Amino acid sequence: MYKREGLQRGFVSILTVLLFTVLTSVVAVSFMRVVYQSQRESINADLSNGAYDAAQAGIAGAKRAIEVCKANPSNPACTGLLNTSCPGFISAFQTELALTTPPSGSNGVQVGDESANQRYTCVTISDEISTYIATLDVSSADKRTTFLPLRASAPFDRVKVSWFKSTQPSGTAFPASATVATDNRPVPNWTWPSAAVRMKIIDTPIGSFNGSQVDSRSSFIFPQSSGAATLSNYTSLSSRNTSGCSASPDPDGFRCSVTVTGLNPGAQSYYLQLSPLYANTDVKVELYNGANKVRMKEAGYTIDSTGVVADTYRRVQATLVPDNVVSPTSAVQAGSGGICKDFYVSGGTTPMADLCPTP
Repeated sequence: MYKREGLQRGFVSILTVLLFTVLTSVVAVSFMRVVYQSQRESINADLSNGAYDAAQAGIAGAKRAIEVCKANPSNPACTGLLNTSCPGFISAFQTELALTTPPSGSNGVQVGDESANQRYTCVTISDEISTYIATLDVSSADKRTTFLPLRASAPFDRVKVSWFKSTQPSGTAFPASATVATDNRPVPNWTWPSAAVRMKIIDTPIGSFNGSQVDSRSSFIFPQSSGAATLSNYTSLSSRNTSGCSASPDPDGFRCSVTVTGLNPGAQSYYLQLSPLYANTDVKVELYNGANKVRMKEAGYTIDSTGVVADTYRRVQATLVPDNVVSPTSAVQAGSGGICKDFYVSGGTTPMADLCPTP
């Protein structure tokens, strides 16, 4: 009997050891699997970030190439700036920008960690953008106005201007149309959530022309609480227009917009100037042919860059707005006080009064 009990206790002990061993093995394998997955995720994240950094380096290289061609458009390399086939601008600017060639067997431009073969392989540049967005600051001499040509590779007949990109909650109250029609409140008392915008469109005949053929029309666009965006023919723009603003922003976050029709780019060249009144604002400009959106030319660049580390690729797209588009930001502009200049005639016997107020 004692022998049987001893055998039973021995069997239980063996079974307990086996179960403990199995359990320990399962825990160990699970832990190793978690560690492996964590390491793999960390490695993948590092590779992805490295490829992203390489793609960003490609965008920086494209910016350098654009600056070269702005400074010297006759540079022979500039014939390949807008090459839409891979590797894009790289081939034409390899020598011009002293781009580093990757190790044998790899293509593109070497950047960063050479041991990881970090590089960008394809960077294409287009001189067309779908949307022009800028920030206007009433207190900044450089950012208080934007001036850009209205150009496109396809026909268009209207321009849409949007403004007031805000993080304020939905339901923000705009003034009623009756108030907008009569209110000319001074700057210190401006309490509306949106800035007003001064819009000026200049047109010239295509080809040779004289000064008398240059035409310009200006309109002060004020936001209002209701009503659709004003559709005004360019030739009938008034000095004061209103535009309906929505509590719900468009996909780009803008709440106010106005569309100007009647453009004829086949016969005229157009330029658009926008300036904020009373408050800072973001603005968006888009070209349309009827209801179809048209890509803009000469208003910026679209860059498509692909970076790679090991076998991990990242593709990045960026829209650049050139900082040296023809712009009259250095021209004299007047606020509510206007511009005053005294003229004096020499040799007079009676002193002339200073008619300009002291600032």
